[in-house]
Formats: sequence, C-alpha cells, structure tokens
Amino acid sequence: MTAAEPTDGTDYFANHARARQFPWTLYHQPLERDLGQFLRQVAADQPRGEVLIVGCGLLHEIDAAPAGLTFHVADIDERAVRAVLARDDARVTGGTVVPPEMPVDEGLGARQRFAAIYAKEVVEHVLAWPTWLVGLRRALVPGGRLWLSTPNYGEPWLPAIESTVLELVA
Repeated sequence: MTAAEPTDGTDYFANHARARQFPWTLYHQPLERDLGQFLRQVAADQPRGEVLIVGCGLLHEIDAAPAGLTFHVADIDERAVRAVLARDDARVTGGTVVPPEMPVDEGLGARQRFAAIYAKEVVEHVLAWPTWLVGLRRALVPGGRLWLSTPNYGEPWLPAIESTVLELVA
C-alpha cells in the first residue's frame, strides 16, 4: 500500500465523497449493504464490541452500524485518520496511522484485540498480503469476525460501468 500526495492539486477525498453520488452508488451501495449485515452479525455476537476499520477513508459506512459497537480506525494516510477523528463521533474510540506493508497488529502495538475487523478494498493494494492477513487474524479476539472486500472485476458489469458511465462523469 502506498499513500501518494496528489500532485495535481486534487482533493485527496474527492473519490471517497463520490461514493454517495450516482453512478458510483451502483458499485458502493451493495458493498455497504453487505457491510451493514456484517456489522449486525458482530453486534449480535458482541453487542458492545469494538471493530477495527482498516483503510478508513471517510468512514461513510458508520451510519449503517448498529448501536453499541465502537470503532478504531487505521490507515496508512494520516489525513484519513485525522478526518475521521475530526468527526468527533463518540463511537470512534481512536485512530492509528500504520506504516504500509506492516501487519496491522504490529502497527497497533499488538496490544488491542477486536470483536471484528473490516477492510473495504484494501487487500488488493498490499504487496505482502499473506503477512498482512496473519496480522489481521492476530488482532481479532477468539471467535472474532473478519470482512474483506476487493473490487469485483470478475463481474461483467463493473468494467462496463467504469469504462462508460463513470469515465464520462469523472
């Protein structure tokens, strides 16, 4: 994973903000629905559980979270962590900037364990993904849940949307 500073003056969060706008919602809404279901399962298992969010972006999906869960955010980009903490949401317990390629549990100081972890479209950016995945597992409590997503390029509709509608709008 790498954190690149924009060289063209674009806002780092421009793509994150678009997730809530049509036509990007065609891609993001199904992911967020599935993530909402995952968080409801976590809350059923551990109603006061803490969830680690790896690659937090703007944390749009916190709106789908059941009451009682709390969240710790981790990202390789301190701007993302800062933006989430600036929301001043009581459900966010903290934020950690983790070095790229470092296993998350090591980046957190191996001191915290979480009821669940989710990483939405992060793993495909990680070169040392086997070690990274092991770090995620170590950061879970026994019986904890893990949710990962990647861009679904195996589906014929995603490349079609990206090469037509999204390119025209962007």
